[in-house]
Amino acid sequence: MKEIRFGVLAPVIYYDNLLNALSEIKVDRRKENPFIEAFLKRKAFEYEAEVRLITVNDERCLGTRHKDCDRIYIAVDPIEFIESITVDPRSEDWYVDTLKRYSERAGFTIMPRRSGLYSEGVFESTGIRIRYVPVEKDKG
Repeated sequence: MKEIRFGVLAPVIYYDNLLNALSEIKVDRRKENPFIEAFLKRKAFEYEAEVRLITVNDERCLGTRHKDCDRIYIAVDPIEFIESITVDPRSEDWYVDTLKRYSERAGFTIMPRRSGLYSEGVFESTGIRIRYVPVEKDKG
């Protein structure tokens, strides 16, 4: 496995409206964090107080900003560090099963589980479909 050479560590930015959040990201903030869009998350998840680490092995992705920045080195054992693995509630069964098999092979004692975010009858009460349904293209 290739060693991680660079990274951007920052708190998640929670938003109410994605289009507004994207328009508010200033050019100067992109210089500080070239991956700022990867730190956006819906306000419904603000309780998580999440921090994200984006790793980069190619310093050209960071521009010249990295030249004067401090570096931190964190030795992390994923087996000890990861407390839970939650999968998108819309994920297909095969995907969740694949993650479970991979986690088991990797040595995790915790198993991925599908989020219960939409489990309170949201789909039934709204009629929203949780699967993609193929639609035939109009041949006209």
